[in-house]
Amino acid sequence: MGTDSSGSIDGFQAIPLICPSVQPPSTCSEPRFMLPDNGEIGLPMRKASRGRLSRKRNTYIMIQEHLKMKNNVYPRPVLRWILILLQILLGVGAVVSGAMLVAAPDGHLLQMPLHMLQYSPFPNFLIPGVILTTLLGIYPLVVACSLWKRPAWRWPDVINPFKRIHWSWAGSLAAGVITVTWIIVEVIMLRSVGFLHVLYFVWGIALVLLTLAPSVRRHYKID
Repeated sequence: MGTDSSGSIDGFQAIPLICPSVQPPSTCSEPRFMLPDNGEIGLPMRKASRGRLSRKRNTYIMIQEHLKMKNNVYPRPVLRWILILLQILLGVGAVVSGAMLVAAPDGHLLQMPLHMLQYSPFPNFLIPGVILTTLLGIYPLVVACSLWKRPAWRWPDVINPFKRIHWSWAGSLAAGVITVTWIIVEVIMLRSVGFLHVLYFVWGIALVLLTLAPSVRRHYKID
């Protein structure tokens, strides 16, 4: 076979074949990788951040579902409700009394003369009122809310010595110990014992005993 100058082969005209698959990459295909020009260079980092938030959210949901299932297995004990009620009453009473001492450090709102503090390091009732409002007022109210709702917060576990029990249980136990300690210190400083001292001392003991009750302890146990 021979070819002439026109590109024909033995009288047949050669027709050029154009196949897109064999054309230069610049005309047949687009680049595989393109640098985003709309500020999305940090997209992988944002995706990773959303992934971490999603895992934390899933962990929170799993804890809540576990607590709901546990409530179905172990009915809420009656002692738990009594404990929550005592914490609320303790907190409300202490907030009112402490606020009155702070508002009137001379003690006239509660009919408490200043000479009651002659054996204490306090010149008036201001600091005792602040301590009473925070430790025996606000704190028991927070504990009562935590015992009721059992929030899945993780940061209180840093100071929770009972890792296998929900931290609200440890907070309730601490509230009882704080109440008993407060009454003992107050009696030592005032060098007198009154009806309220006996009442709140028994109150604190009741908080400790109710918290240590097996049904209450089992209710707040984390499996």
